[in-house]
Amino acid sequence: MDRREKNFSDEIQPGDLVVVSAQQWIDQPFPLKDFILGPADYLEGHWEILFYSKDCRKCREVLERLDYGEIGKLAIIEIPPFGIDLPLNNDAGNGSEKQSIWLRLSPAYRWLIEPATKLKLVDGVVKSVK
Repeated sequence: MDRREKNFSDEIQPGDLVVVSAQQWIDQPFPLKDFILGPADYLEGHWEILFYSKDCRKCREVLERLDYGEIGKLAIIEIPPFGIDLPLNNDAGNGSEKQSIWLRLSPAYRWLIEPATKLKLVDGVVKSVK
């Protein structure tokens, strides 16, 4: 690790490369909440989280295959650098229990996280990672 590369558990500064190991978060509060741009709706209730990168073919394939009836609420968190194809904070719920929101990780940091990583959150606590 060079001096600007940090594990997420380290104290991080803007510009640092932050290495995210989501498997370590199981049964812990979602640690990225202070680095997410957008509403924190995903911290209440049951949510699926998908980390998305504009250059990730697997991410696009996962989005195309999603069964909203099966997952309910979905928060898609874009990893910088950002594309222009995501409608931020788009609520697709239309008054039902199904809802999706589009969020972004803070561009003040350089993030190293596997695109298409999926988490299940229950009341802000990570329950599973895929």
